[in-house]
Amino acid sequence: MGFVKWSLFLLPVQNLYSSNREDTGRSPAPVVELFNDVNSFDKSLMEQMAMVEQLDKKEKTAFYAVLDAFLGKKKMKDALSNILTNV
Repeated sequence: MGFVKWSLFLLPVQNLYSSNREDTGRSPAPVVELFNDVNSFDKSLMEQMAMVEQLDKKEKTAFYAVLDAFLGKKKMKDALSNILTNV
């Protein structure tokens, strides 16, 4: 499974170009550039949410499940920390 996921990065760069040059009239951008542009950490909250909204329903559900798990973990850690400091 890991090989399939990362096999795209093993292809030669010339194979990563889009084949629809006639559609745009421009030189196609390599797929590698597309992956480099996806970095939501430095984006504003609105830009991040717009990126999340582009996902399909199953991916959004998984994203929010992970987010909820991290937020729940933080709340639990904070609550336990408060209890231990008040003892």
